[in-house]
Amino acid sequence: MNFVVHPSLELLEKLRRLHHSKCFACASEAFRLDFSVTPDGGLEAIRTFGDGCCSYAGHVHGGLLSLCIDEAMTCNLMAHGVVAVTGRLNLRYLHPVQPGVPAVIRSRLCSANAPLFEMEASIWQDEAVLVRGSAKFMIRSGGERRSACGSSGLTASLSCDAIEHAPKSRSGL
Repeated sequence: MNFVVHPSLELLEKLRRLHHSKCFACASEAFRLDFSVTPDGGLEAIRTFGDGCCSYAGHVHGGLLSLCIDEAMTCNLMAHGVVAVTGRLNLRYLHPVQPGVPAVIRSRLCSANAPLFEMEASIWQDEAVLVRGSAKFMIRSGGERRSACGSSGLTASLSCDAIEHAPKSRSGL
């Protein structure tokens, strides 16, 4: 597999069609996130949650936020040419996400040592981080070691220290 250092939305959409056509998040108009590439090489999507997404009045359901965090990290990997599954997901809910207010969902690749990838993601509202997530992903088993890029044998090895992360309008993830 060729590892794409800079994320590609074209590659993300190709891998979504090939590998995620039945995904609960990616295949659903209600949950699918539409991403853009950030100047620091991450992905970002904007979503405004309705009142029907709440668990308690004024608080978007934590399970839905977890789904968005996981989708953002999975899609970030696909934008890098990697088809992987979540092995471990850690979340920190810092403040409630409010319905009716645009939320920015951001993700970034922290390290790539195939078959293991480490990711981070966050959800922001009004310039404040409300949810933080980190995860470890493994390349999908069953012959999925190839990507839309073509060749086999992932050789890239990156770490968070090797990737520029400074967001232009917000501080960190």
